Amino acid sequence: MPIQFHCPGCGQPIEVDDDAANQPVTCPYCRRTSTAPAATALNFDPRPRPAESQTARFSSPQPQRNYPTAAAPGVGPISEGNKLAWWSLGLVTTCILLMIPIMTIMVSVRNQIPTTQDAVKDAENVSATLKEHVGFQVLSTAAGCVLPLAAIVLAVFALLGDRKPKWPAYTALGIMGGSILLMCLATLLISNMGGGL
Repeated sequence: MPIQFHCPGCGQPIEVDDDAANQPVTCPYCRRTSTAPAATALNFDPRPRPAESQTARFSSPQPQRNYPTAAAPGVGPISEGNKLAWWSLGLVTTCILLMIPIMTIMVSVRNQIPTTQDAVKDAENVSATLKEHVGFQVLSTAAGCVLPLAAIVLAVFALLGDRKPKWPAYTALGIMGGSILLMCLATLLISNMGGGL
């Protein structure tokens, strides 16, 4: 009479001849070797069952999945996907705030230099003085080059992803586009006025 038992490794039912009792047997499913019992248990269930706890060390651990809970859009803390969009908006805000000390330095330097009748020479004097001002150089480089470029790159990557909300990235790009347009217009006006400040 055949002997039936469950593999301790994978829990699948195995059937062997009675001459294999108390002998090592290889499971045809998981290829694990175990010892066959002397006889089939009276309460043997031929359905597969989960592997026994003593064999947990042989199986690979399953990763634990954390599924996000549903929330109303725009409510709650900033999620992982929103960070790029929020960072881009934060960098644009920082650029705008840095304009306050930049303008303050420019006005103070302009007020310290005596004016002449030649607007081009006055502009050159102010420009030369500002080039020597280390704080102005650092702030203008950060607000005029580094932070805007980083904000645009982050906003573009935030828009390419499928995470929401996207409005911070659109806002950052809109502000940067408007600033660039204003700078172009100001440059045109200054060049038409003869280069004076």
